[in-house]
Amino acid sequence: MFLDLKIENVVVSVSEWSDSEVASYKVKKDNIAIRLEEYLLNGNNLLDAEKIQQSVFPETEIDVFISHSHNDGDQAIRIALSIEKIGLKPFVDSCV
Repeated sequence: MFLDLKIENVVVSVSEWSDSEVASYKVKKDNIAIRLEEYLLNGNNLLDAEKIQQSVFPETEIDVFISHSHNDGDQAIRIALSIEKIGLKPFVDSCV
């Protein structure tokens, strides 16, 4: 099922999530830097796109996809943390 919601006017000052918790959320998603040499096909100069996709964008079960503007990144993560707290699995597009 798909449900599209638009959340406006998030009040950051009343958030229960600290800046350090937001930073920790960003870091846990920050480990996807890859070495292209690891994805070469048969020693040629061709990249294995399927292997890159599986490594960088693994299939995961998510309940909520959160897309946001660049300026709203921290607020989106605070929403994601709140969603996790109630037992759902969020995906924040900037944390890929």
